[in-house]
Amino acid sequence: APVPPPPPPVIITTPPPPSGPQRDKRAEPLLIAGLSGFAGVYLLTAYAGAATIDKARELSRGDSYDPYGNPDPGRDGKMTRNRGRALLIPVAGPFIAMHFTNSARRKYWQAVNGSLQAGSLAMAIIGSRMYAKHRRAKRRAQVTASASPEGAQVGMSMRF
Repeated sequence: APVPPPPPPVIITTPPPPSGPQRDKRAEPLLIAGLSGFAGVYLLTAYAGAATIDKARELSRGDSYDPYGNPDPGRDGKMTRNRGRALLIPVAGPFIAMHFTNSARRKYWQAVNGSLQAGSLAMAIIGSRMYAKHRRAKRRAQVTASASPEGAQVGMSMRF
């Protein structure tokens, strides 16, 4: 009786572990969220600063009226103008603007605004540092090795 042929050999290969630095998946979302948050908050603040400067011009011309339509000579145009100019400064501006108002509500919202700007800018800086670190790490040489019954392979790749 004929002898059946032997079964084909079973080759078990395991992929080599990933070589080189791995991509930090948190870097890009952190960078994007930080930049977009900072841009949004700052642009709204700058707009409020420009509107405040316009209001100061009305006050200095005497065009300001109270809610009842009476002229409002008691308001200080210079203080309002300084607050508006301060709001045009990123991050530190809202904190500087706090010194040019007597309103507790304005001081509160300017502190919140400055904190949001500082926090979102910190997120953007941390995300950009993580992203830059990953980009620098990707430029390095990577060496890979694998083996099979037919032989071994060694590979090298360099990115620059």
